[in-house]
Amino acid sequence: MVAYYRICKRKLWFFYHGLDMEQITPTVDVIIGRVLSLKRFPREKMKEFQIDDSVIDFIKFRNQVIVHEIKKSKKFEEAHIWQIKYYIFLLRKHGIEVHQGVIHYPKSMRKIDVSYKPEDELMIKEALEEIKNVVTERTPPPAIKKSFCKKCSYYELCYI
Repeated sequence: MVAYYRICKRKLWFFYHGLDMEQITPTVDVIIGRVLSLKRFPREKMKEFQIDDSVIDFIKFRNQVIVHEIKKSKKFEEAHIWQIKYYIFLLRKHGIEVHQGVIHYPKSMRKIDVSYKPEDELMIKEALEEIKNVVTERTPPPAIKKSFCKKCSYYELCYI
């Protein structure tokens, strides 16, 4: 929900209220993302690690714990960074000492290292409070009318 909050509050509201359109009518991008997540990094043992209501693509345990996410495109890179930081926040809340994450963009052969800083915890707590405000509204927020909306699984809920 943290990534949805950063991308589109309307999508967040629908998702929270049980309308997971990515499961009901997945777009080509969603399907490609799932395939990438399943096929890349086949040797990783801690794949799809669930903590609370979140599923982390994979976690590496070596000298330190590192959270990894696999994404199709860097279009929503800022949301992806905050998603990783939220996963780190969750793990730390459960007593797991973690300070780093990595976002993998296999199609572009690119990765981004993400560091968790002390001030990130406050920003995540503020975002969680704002998320709570969004999802407790009686009606969804207005549609945002951005260029990426046309490829969104929620498009028909917003514009048709």
